[in-house]
Amino acid sequence: DLLIGNYMRTTLHGSTRGLWPHFTPWVAKYADNGGARTKQEVKAYMAEYRRRAPLDFLLMQFSLRCKNLLRPDSAAHRAAKAGFYRFLSR
Repeated sequence: DLLIGNYMRTTLHGSTRGLWPHFTPWVAKYADNGGARTKQEVKAYMAEYRRRAPLDFLLMQFSLRCKNLLRPDSAAHRAAKAGFYRFLSR
């Protein structure tokens, strides 16, 4: 719960990169919620997720790839965010 921020604001000291995406999803989502603690268990978890909800799985994959492409300090991110808020205000 601390890693996903359910109860409080947390400040990470000593790193400028943060914990996402190389730590938090592995611990909070796959290991804690999914019970997957080895590479084989994570593969099985992903296969089951893909089997149960193929569209959600594709959207998750797309979202993760977009997150890596659109860094918060990039012009592309600012443009996408502005477009999103324009869309919401309609």
